[in-house]
Amino acid sequence: MEDDIWIPDVAVWHYKEFKRVNGLVKLNELELKVHNECSAELRYAFDFQVKLRCQMMMDWYPYDQNICHVKLGSYSHSSEDLVFAQGEKTSEHTFTKTSYKDYKFKVLPLCAHAMEETMVDVGGETSVYKVSGFSLMITRKSSKVLAEYIIVLSMLVVTAIF
Repeated sequence: MEDDIWIPDVAVWHYKEFKRVNGLVKLNELELKVHNECSAELRYAFDFQVKLRCQMMMDWYPYDQNICHVKLGSYSHSSEDLVFAQGEKTSEHTFTKTSYKDYKFKVLPLCAHAMEETMVDVGGETSVYKVSGFSLMITRKSSKVLAEYIIVLSMLVVTAIF
C-alpha cells in the first residue's frame, strides 16, 4: 500500500548538516488514521538531527538578541502543490533546558512573512515554496558577561596599582 500513496519530500531549509538517526523507537513509519465521517489523516514520521546556519548579529554585544528560523518544507513541490499549515501545537515546541552557558532560548511561532521561501533556479525561473517551523530567539545573559568583565578588569586595575 505504501507504494501507492504519495509521500511528500521534507527538507530543512538553510541547513549545514543533516542526518537521519534512530532513537529507541525507530520512526520511519507511515500511519493512516480513519475517523468516522471525517477525512483520513496520513502521517509519515522519522527522526533526524540537523545543524542549522543562523546569522548572528553582535552589534549590541553583550545585549545582543538573535532570532533563527527553523523551517521545514519541500524543494520539489512549490506553494501551488504543497501547503504546510501551522496549527496550535506548533507553538508547543520546547527545550528541556531554556539556557546554555551565556545564552537563553525561547521558542516562538514562525511569523507569516517567514512562511515562504523563494528560490531562483539555474535557468533564472523563480519558484515560491511554503514552509512551516518555528523561530528560536537566542538572548545573551548580559549580567554574566558583564560580571566576568568586571572581575577581570578589577584584577587588572589592582595589579596595575600595586
